[in-house]
Amino acid sequence: MSKLMIVMKDEIQRIARKEIKAAIGGLKKDRVALKRAAAELKRRVTAQGEIVDALAEVVERQSRQVILPEARQDKARVTARGVRALRRKLKLSQADFGKLVGVNGISIMKWEHQSGPLQLRSKSRQAFLAIRNIGVKEANLRIGH
Repeated sequence: MSKLMIVMKDEIQRIARKEIKAAIGGLKKDRVALKRAAAELKRRVTAQGEIVDALAEVVERQSRQVILPEARQDKARVTARGVRALRRKLKLSQADFGKLVGVNGISIMKWEHQSGPLQLRSKSRQAFLAIRNIGVKEANLRIGH
């Protein structure tokens, strides 16, 4: 080949490389930005996965608790021993336990000293059955301690 052809070929390659670099330069920046975004999304997915696991654990714990349907709550047996045991479990006085159930402390004293199944009004029975699965902290929050 002639010298002119070699020089023109080299010049065309140089210009083509320069144009390609200019065109790809923006793509490199975009690629870096996409990699950073993907890494951030992976971190978020991991964090969300931990939250989902924690919520699943709470749901599993709550599903273990037996919730009586309303039809069976009317037939649930409430005894003096059960009232006394629940009150002691919640570490409440008779007056505070009465506030929680919606009656006065004297009624709680009478309930605890009866024998056999208690004959409670439906409102009192439902209130008592509703608090059977709460803890000490929840009981104290409900009565305002």
